[in-house]
Amino acid sequence: SMADLFHKDVPDEFIEQTFYTMALEARQHTYYILTKRPARMKEFMDGHHECVQSHILLGVSVENQEMADERIPILLQTPASKRFVSVEPMLEQINIRGSLNGWPEQVGPEEWAQTCPPIDWVICGAESGYGARPFEMEWAQNLKNQCVQAGVPFFFKQAQVNGKLVKMPELDGQIWDQYPEMK
Repeated sequence: SMADLFHKDVPDEFIEQTFYTMALEARQHTYYILTKRPARMKEFMDGHHECVQSHILLGVSVENQEMADERIPILLQTPASKRFVSVEPMLEQINIRGSLNGWPEQVGPEEWAQTCPPIDWVICGAESGYGARPFEMEWAQNLKNQCVQAGVPFFFKQAQVNGKLVKMPELDGQIWDQYPEMK
């Protein structure tokens, strides 16, 4: 499905039924739950720890720095086995360096600790369709560099190249189709 499971019009009972089906009856599949409503997702997961399963990845969609700053901190506080960020459509350059590593904080003279779990995967892509807003390859390159530096898998889904939408375009001479390690 391409719907937002945590939309305000989705009944709590439906979300609960969906998660129990994924967690208990359909473990052979991998699920990517993507939302623009991380507060509702966190509230649900806080009350349903039994739904935290290694084959269920929770993610937030961010299109600009404002949404990254708003949604990613909530995602990092949400009980999950794996967390991902979908920067799609990417509408501007975004800096998520701190959250990729779980916001490292100095706790001693030469000692650092993570204050939150890290992000496990980043997806990036340009907007598609009629009237798609501008996209710059430099934005994707910068995001990819942040991921490489942090050791986070990066998936570059699509970009506008010479006015045309290209699926799985090359960036820095290669296709970036990395996935998180599943255990």
